[in-house]
Amino acid sequence: MTMQMLDFTLHDKRVILTRRLLLKEQFRDERAQQLATLHFLNGTKEIYTKVFAEMMENGILKKDDPEMLAFSYTAPITALIHYCDREPEKKPEIMRRIEAFVKHFIKTYEKVENDE
Repeated sequence: MTMQMLDFTLHDKRVILTRRLLLKEQFRDERAQQLATLHFLNGTKEIYTKVFAEMMENGILKKDDPEMLAFSYTAPITALIHYCDREPEKKPEIMRRIEAFVKHFIKTYEKVENDE
């Protein structure tokens, strides 16, 4: 599911334009700064905090701090998305890195039978 969402994020022309506009304008306009913070940091972290908390409740992920887990998950992916925007010719390599990170994250935090 993450890779499908990333594919949309990296290829939808409106999403790309919005991301680039916010990146550029955040340093000149307070409203753009607030939107960039919401879009790139807080909003994404809040969504994944809820997702991970529910996954923990359902026994899919190990019990942990869902907010820190969300930050640990979204920060590197967000950084790599911005990398794609700056150097689109490296997109295939960056997508492989994101996919490897997601697999590592799952391997690290998935709950296995003998976890308490």
